[in-house]
Amino acid sequence: MPKKTHEEHENHERYLVTYADLITLLLGLFVILYASAKVDTPKYIVVSKAMRNFFTGSGKVIDRGGARGGLMPMLPNPSKTGGEEAMTRMEATIAEAIERMAATNGTAAGTAGEGTDSTSHIQVEMQERGSVIHLAESMFFDPGTAYIKSEGLRALDVVAPSLKTTMRLIRIEGHTDNTPIQTTLYPSNWHLSTASAITTATYLIEHHHIPSVRV
Repeated sequence: MPKKTHEEHENHERYLVTYADLITLLLGLFVILYASAKVDTPKYIVVSKAMRNFFTGSGKVIDRGGARGGLMPMLPNPSKTGGEEAMTRMEATIAEAIERMAATNGTAAGTAGEGTDSTSHIQVEMQERGSVIHLAESMFFDPGTAYIKSEGLRALDVVAPSLKTTMRLIRIEGHTDNTPIQTTLYPSNWHLSTASAITTATYLIEHHHIPSVRV
């Protein structure tokens, strides 16, 4: 007489394995969401400000209150060597120096009966490449020469402190008028404009001790 085979009972609890995995994943998701929502506000503000300063090129990465080592200087950013904040500081510094120079010129004019205002020829503007300081050529050089006049030297003395304190690169461009020149010393206007820029850079390096690697 053949043995009776017992039918295997179906495992109706297999779904619990999948259910447990799903619950575990959901628990992990909620833990991550909770950790993300619980933000340390002071630290978040410091990091947020540091990132904003980094991408705007203000020259400071972490504020003194948020970093143990104090301020951390940022490497020069050639594409944004100025920044609105840096230009504002530079304009303020130059404006103060201009006021002092104007007062000095006014005193000298009252004493000697004449004076040359070299401060009205200095302008600062913000361009895509950074902060640009315009110095009028007429107060710097006589036509056909690359020797800086006294008015030009005083103008350089005004802007030099701002250039010295910043860690950004300094680009000096020499420009000449449209009058053709062809002399032994300056065969072309290109030679003259280059000589003018070199003379200006040399004065800033030698008299105001601006590092040559930045000029």
